[in-house]
Amino acid sequence: MGMDNLKKNVAIVGLGKQSINDLIPMIQNHPNCILSAVCDISQELIDKVLTSLSNPSEKKISAFLDYKKLFESQRNGDLKIDFVVISVPHFLHFDICKEAIKSGVPIFKEKPFALNLDEAKRLKLLSQESKVPVYTVTKRQFYPSYNKGQELLKAGTIGTPYMYSVRHFIAHGNLYEGWRSKLETAGGGVFMDMGYHLLDVIVRYFGSIEKLSMAGSSVAKPGFAYEVEDAATLHFVHNQQLHGLFEIGALTGPKEERIEVRGSDGQLIINEKSVIHSDNYGKVLKKYDLPADGLKANIQALNAFLSGEQSIIRQNLEHNLELMKIMDKVYH
Repeated sequence: MGMDNLKKNVAIVGLGKQSINDLIPMIQNHPNCILSAVCDISQELIDKVLTSLSNPSEKKISAFLDYKKLFESQRNGDLKIDFVVISVPHFLHFDICKEAIKSGVPIFKEKPFALNLDEAKRLKLLSQESKVPVYTVTKRQFYPSYNKGQELLKAGTIGTPYMYSVRHFIAHGNLYEGWRSKLETAGGGVFMDMGYHLLDVIVRYFGSIEKLSMAGSSVAKPGFAYEVEDAATLHFVHNQQLHGLFEIGALTGPKEERIEVRGSDGQLIINEKSVIHSDNYGKVLKKYDLPADGLKANIQALNAFLSGEQSIIRQNLEHNLELMKIMDKVYH
């Protein structure tokens, strides 16, 4: 019981699949955190989560249907929240973050940074003016394979990179139903939703993108239409010496995630499990087996956030604003 007093009290807003599969296990497996409150508009989801978490030896978890009531309870002293985890539809990010900042509660949130560039700029400003940290999770930053790829590129292992290709596909025929099917609630289609992950990696590897174009399609299920793309091909130009192709789709399998970088002195093939370094003739020089661990990556992201280091929070804000600037060029 004494140890619990040292732990951070965490509230989670949004109890969808991401929270149930990834974020609640992250909190449960972190030695310095305890789940103190949950919030969702669905009483059914709240009941399901509370039932799965019930442990008589632990303190009771508070539950809320309205995020404003959650933060109100924190402000009037009925509930102690050290930070909030936010995992909600894109169009709700800004309003919930604004309420958390008003209450002085640090924010650890799912991507994207915001619904659009305007909200992203406002959120960054609110965070900086209030000195309330806002940290957006991009898990691949903590995948060993993608970090090894960055290390090899920085070391000049393949000489000067001059082009790359990204492929990211999953089989989710109905992914873009509901709020995801509308531009005003999702902010974009498959590139905004899934593409954020590997765009994060590409910008870390190669920096900002000077010019871009996208061709997208909405194939959907028969008789079902929506406003956003479920498959897209993008062309990125970083500078005169470097450009890349980004292919992404959520409609059909097989599942694929990889980045291939060609350089003047070889190539790298990077995915969530490994890095393959080849020469210019395709001969494999070295393979690094580095499987991703999603739970470990989330905990590492949480540790970065909990470190409280201003440089980490500032870099996270700047980086995610850059990603939103790219999204803005794609969709507007």
